[in-house]
Formats: sequence, C-alpha cells, structure tokens
Amino acid sequence: EVRRSPAHRLNADFLDRVLRLLSLSERDRKWSEWVRHRAGGRLVRDLKELVGYWTGILDRVEGDDLDALTIVWLLTSTNKDVRDLATKALQRYGRPDPKRLFDLAARMLDVDDPYVVERVVGAAFGAASAHQMPDPGGPFEHALAGWLVELRNHFLAGGLTPTSHELLRSYVRATYELAGTLHPGAVPGGVDPFALTFAAMPPAPVMAYDDPNAEECDSTFGMDFQNYVIGSAIEGRRNYDLNHADFRRARGEVMARVWDLGWRAALLGDVDRAIAEGTSRLG
Repeated sequence: EVRRSPAHRLNADFLDRVLRLLSLSERDRKWSEWVRHRAGGRLVRDLKELVGYWTGILDRVEGDDLDALTIVWLLTSTNKDVRDLATKALQRYGRPDPKRLFDLAARMLDVDDPYVVERVVGAAFGAASAHQMPDPGGPFEHALAGWLVELRNHFLAGGLTPTSHELLRSYVRATYELAGTLHPGAVPGGVDPFALTFAAMPPAPVMAYDDPNAEECDSTFGMDFQNYVIGSAIEGRRNYDLNHADFRRARGEVMARVWDLGWRAALLGDVDRAIAEGTSRLG
C-alpha cells in the first residue's frame, strides 16, 4: 500500500509532515474526523490484522516502521476503540525490537496533542516491559538508555515539555522503575529511577465566569458534566453545589484548557453535536 512503501512520495512520512503543519484543532477537524467516519469498518479490521501480524512475526522492515508511523497518528481519534487498538498495535510492533518504537516515540514527544504523547509513551513502556532479562551492555540496554534520556530531557526537572498529565507521568515512572530494577546500567546519571522529580508546571490558568469566551467553552460540557465529572473531584462538595469555591476554580481551569487546546464552536461545535447525537464520545 501507499503508506508503507518507502519509495512512494505519499507514504507515511508525507502524512506525518502534513499533519504536523496543522494546529491541533485543524487536525481534529480534518484528520480525526476522517478517522472517526471510518472507525467502524476497514480501519478497525486493519488494526486488528496488524496486531495479529506483529504478534506472530518478529522481524521488522522499513514498511513496518511506516505502518507504525501511520498508526501513531490514529491516537488523535475520538474513538476509544481505535485508540486502544492503535496503542496495542504499537506495543506489538515494538516488542521484538523496542528501539524502533523508542525512536518513533521520541519523534512524537513534541506533538501538540496530549493523547498522542501519552499513548505512545505508554506503548513504549509496554514494549520495554517484555524485556525483563538483564542485558548489561547489550542492544536493549543501550536502546533503553537512549529512551530514558529522551524522557528525562522532556519531562523531568529542567525538561523541555513539562507535563502535569498524571497518566503520562505514570508511564514515565514505570519505565524508569523497570530500568532501575532490571537494567540499572540504562539509567542516566543523576536520576533516581524510584524517586523522579518532574519538571515544575506553572499554575493552571483559570477562565473567569464573565470571560467573553466562557459561554462558548461552557457549551462543550454537555449534560451534567460539570456536576458529575468536575464536581466529583472536589472534596467536601455537595451534589449540585455550583457555588463551591474549589468547584468554581476547577470549572474555570477546564474552560481555560478547552480554549487553550483550540476548541471553537465555529470549527468543532457541529462535530461534537454529531458525536453526542450518534454514538457517544468515548474517552
């Protein structure tokens, strides 16, 4: 196929270049919507076939690398089944030769979609966890060492891309704990793999209730989202207490994040309505 052909000018490398030129919101409007409309048919079948193929075949060639590059961009999907299958496929792709997945994951760490970064780092941990026999000075330890440096340089103290994303942090911790326990020679100097210090994050911005963009952001919440999703995270708050000070702050943080991610009613409002009116938005 076109995507996995190293010689074809419209292969997965071309797709990667095009998608990186788009903002997150534009990419969701064009690419993620294209994926959503194909999630129930051939796309899911292809992912399941690749999971099976990469589970049974251990050799990897350049065409597999291009397939994996295409799959990593499926992690933008609003369909949880697609995201889960894509994550599983990436883990299977990287399991026999984790360096290939580590290199792909390192390439994606600067992508502006948190789902992509979180899932590819999780898949990389899954691939690494299949290698539990000591490998001092061997190819796996060397590859893992390079990957740990990438994680340190992006997410640990002084890192380039600090994150407060707890799932992403948990995958970083798990990778370092795996290395510290089974492959200590891979751990970068000066890092305690069992007590990581993550790069500091500035306080989350809060959108005021009277902000001119507040009503637009509020339209993303849907029925009872603020009460049952945001509200359930607030200790000591009574059900439907919309005036609780911590709740109001948390709600303002969510609205600010919605705006920061680029959601605009004119661009994505009809998409959210279509998802809500059809199959529910999963994940």
